[in-house]
Amino acid sequence: MLINKNLQIEGLRGVAILLVVIYHVFCRYRQIYLDDTIEWMEYFGASAVNLFFLMSGYFFGEKTKFTKKIIRLWPSYVVGVVFSIVLLEIFPLPNKSLSVVQIISNIFFFNGFVKIPYVDGAHWFIHTLIILFFWGTVVKNRNFAFCLGWLFLVFLSESLSVNAMSHLLGGKYAGCFICGLSLRKFLDAYDKKWFIVLTLSVLEIFLYQKYLLSFVFVGSALLFVLCVKKRLNFLGSRIFAFFGLISYPLYIIHQNLVYVIEYYLSPMIGFYCAAIISFFVSIMAGMVLFYLVERKSQEFLGRTKNA
Repeated sequence: MLINKNLQIEGLRGVAILLVVIYHVFCRYRQIYLDDTIEWMEYFGASAVNLFFLMSGYFFGEKTKFTKKIIRLWPSYVVGVVFSIVLLEIFPLPNKSLSVVQIISNIFFFNGFVKIPYVDGAHWFIHTLIILFFWGTVVKNRNFAFCLGWLFLVFLSESLSVNAMSHLLGGKYAGCFICGLSLRKFLDAYDKKWFIVLTLSVLEIFLYQKYLLSFVFVGSALLFVLCVKKRLNFLGSRIFAFFGLISYPLYIIHQNLVYVIEYYLSPMIGFYCAAIISFFVSIMAGMVLFYLVERKSQEFLGRTKNA
């Protein structure tokens, strides 16, 4: 599965997913259930998802079809949702009740558009990614004027607090995705006009995200470029690359699983022991979802495409 892949990019993706899992295990759980936090971890998750949006924009092919992207996302996602439903039925969490409408709307991706709560809170990322994929599909051959218009509409909707419009445009994360789109175009041709889009997208990130998070994003983007150029050999290690390979199924399945383990084990063995157990169990669950669902579904889609 790693053949013909840039292992350094996969390794950077692996580091990003590990930051997300660590954030949920050690920080976000404490915020929700213990009314506490670990301050220096608070930016882990947000920094990682910004990088994921950048990567998604960079690798969004000019001939990519929106429906194919949805089909690619759905198998692991729906298994992850069903897993969470069963898990929460057996091991309920406080203030986490599920309704039939909520379950159905989550399974078919439309809950985020009608403000129905997520079965798994981490799945907001998938909803936002679908929105960005839609607009990315609209950008024919990386249309320069359209990208500028997209950035302007996000600026307008955010500045005027037109939340519904901002949401449908990708909100504060549109800049990360457009940064990826324009970075690919700029690196391919070194066309100065795409450097303008790249600069404006970064400026928009600084406008609508915290300054520290924005600076971290710029640093992450530079690391990503170095990985594209294959200048960061340590990130090409098999362990980092493997986490990059399983990053999507791991993201899909980990959060509720982590919270349940910590909630039920912490009173018996203490928070940190429960946290460490939840971390490794979530990694194993992500691996299982990858091998049994993600890889097989992609192989099937590949055969269907070539048939």
